[in-house]
Amino acid sequence: MLDLSLELTEGTLTEGWGGTQHYFTFLDALALQYWTFPTISLTGDFEIEVKAHFTDPTDQWMMQDSTGTTSSDRLGINSSDAFVVACDATITNHGAIPASATSNLSTYVIKRIGTNVSVTINGTALTTLENTATLTLDNLGSWAKNSLYCTGYFSEFRIWDGGDRSTGTLERYFKLSDHPLKTTIYDTANGANDGSEVNLADGDTEVFRFTTDGTWENSSGSVVLTLP
Repeated sequence: MLDLSLELTEGTLTEGWGGTQHYFTFLDALALQYWTFPTISLTGDFEIEVKAHFTDPTDQWMMQDSTGTTSSDRLGINSSDAFVVACDATITNHGAIPASATSNLSTYVIKRIGTNVSVTINGTALTTLENTATLTLDNLGSWAKNSLYCTGYFSEFRIWDGGDRSTGTLERYFKLSDHPLKTTIYDTANGANDGSEVNLADGDTEVFRFTTDGTWENSSGSVVLTLP
């Protein structure tokens, strides 16, 4: 399989939506597609960032513990378009997602400092709630023992443990946008190919180019991703 990972050097979304060309990977729930990564258990302070666009934000559980049940660890958007964080069996509903997240490329930041969990989407803060239980995660895109899946375009995700991005340790950093289809994906945080793609196929990862209209568009023009 042709490896194009070195062809695009611009557009890595490390600190913002930038550059002129970029990879985005589409996960399809009907095709049972997701990524796995080594299990991480967050017992104290943490910060999680996910950059994605959901074609329909309803019921999009973006990061989970695949070994759990429908009541265990997960974070994402529920059937009422509210953002929910479930640490073990302790579930907090942080309120409705902003309108900017319903049709745009979006940045989701979930953070716990002390006893409080905060959720910020495209710079809009949702309700902060207390949740001190352990949050265990091992995949992006699948939930409840791989029985529920999400659908959307993904760029990257990062997890800091022991603090936020300024004070914690970067434990997981997968630049999904930098890597076309591979059996494994590279974890920038620890320098290892320890993430795996499940059921992805040729064409699920595409090159998008930034247009003069301020949007990201694939080569055929059939998919246009807008910024918030």
